[in-house]
Amino acid sequence: MGLKYNEPYNSCSLRSSNPKILSFQSNGKARINGFGKVTLSGKLSVSGKPFKKTINISKGIKKITLKKNSYVLYYGESVSLPGYTITHSGGKGSLKWEIKDSDEFDGLNDAVEISGNKIIAAAPGKAVISLVDKDNGASASVNITVKDKPAAISIQQPDSNNVTLGQAIKLKLSATGDFNTNITEDLAGFLTVSLSDPSAASAKINGQYLYITFKKYGPVTVKVSVNGRTRAAATASTTFNVSASIDIDYIAFPNVSLYTGSEADTIYVGNTYEYELTVRDKSYRTVSSGLDKLLTVVMDDPSLASIKFSGSKLIVTPIKTGVLTLKVHAADSESVYDQFILYIN
Repeated sequence: MGLKYNEPYNSCSLRSSNPKILSFQSNGKARINGFGKVTLSGKLSVSGKPFKKTINISKGIKKITLKKNSYVLYYGESVSLPGYTITHSGGKGSLKWEIKDSDEFDGLNDAVEISGNKIIAAAPGKAVISLVDKDNGASASVNITVKDKPAAISIQQPDSNNVTLGQAIKLKLSATGDFNTNITEDLAGFLTVSLSDPSAASAKINGQYLYITFKKYGPVTVKVSVNGRTRAAATASTTFNVSASIDIDYIAFPNVSLYTGSEADTIYVGNTYEYELTVRDKSYRTVSSGLDKLLTVVMDDPSLASIKFSGSKLIVTPIKTGVLTLKVHAADSESVYDQFILYIN
């Protein structure tokens, strides 16, 4: 008959073998008082025929609804079992979580485990976790996919480790997981990029590639590390030597002294001065832009003045009195240079 908890059953002259499980009220309706098997016997009110039937009074769960029906996890991660709601006529039922595993590898590794109220991603593969009412058969399931995550990383060898200022390159990254699977998805969330000199370049990971743009002369090492891993294979690095895209061969300050013809000048605190530099490459072509990247300025006493480039001009703002020697050399070669003396009053 499939009676559910607290559901009335219209009856007449029926008797219950166990009133603690099922009894009849004076209005002829049955009342469920407990759970288990009970035998009803007597005569049906309509036909008058003898009646006898043993029924099982279930706990009455009709439907289980999970609040989430799928998860994508990475090996080693955990997530709480999904919340759920139940539709029933009474009672809580006898609920149990069950795992049906279909891992994709050697059949020895279960994709997931349940520990307390947690789902543990134990190995790459797929599984179905079901919440089942053992008394009434109602169930609901959640599909789980477990993916391997990077454990080792390598960087594509560049065509050349000698690069030029402003050059941008793209290098392929190769990652393998704990289960020796090739990781083919976006690696950005699993890896960290670091630079030996953060001002020398910018670097980022997008998808399966490392993008680098070089911003400063000299050597710079780019290192990629797998987050949370310490073994040697979890890091990879490559070193670049950044040189000028324009090969500077000549630098000259203007001859501003009317008396000596030397490269010197007298300046005063409170004013700003501009000095036009003559800069040429090895083909004797004049270079008049980008000097802030192509040249390096060294001051013997940086407290005496501030300097900056504007086009082909060096802008000097004196701060206090003294004698300041400026040396300007090619950023990638100190042998190409010129000096200038400023007498600050």
